Amino acid sequence: MTFSPKNIKKVELHVHLDTCLSFHYIKQICPGITLDDFTRIFIATTKCGDLAHFLRKVAPQANFYRCNEHALEASFIDNETRQRLMRRSTA
Repeated sequence: MTFSPKNIKKVELHVHLDTCLSFHYIKQICPGITLDDFTRIFIATTKCGDLAHFLRKVAPQANFYRCNEHALEASFIDNETRQRLMRRSTA
């Protein structure tokens, strides 16, 4: 049996412990957000006081990944593949 990506039945996403969603992407989802708001909500300062401080910056982006549509958009999958995966996830 040979490996084929077409045989994979799930999409696996992970988030590195940094704020990996770009301002450009968040602006598409929340058009009213300003760069200042984005920085305050999503960007950890150079020196975080503790792990909890850092994780508070990661938590808001996790909310975007809880929605299948946003998770697929953020993964930069082409539109055709995204639509196919969305149909599978709702079936």
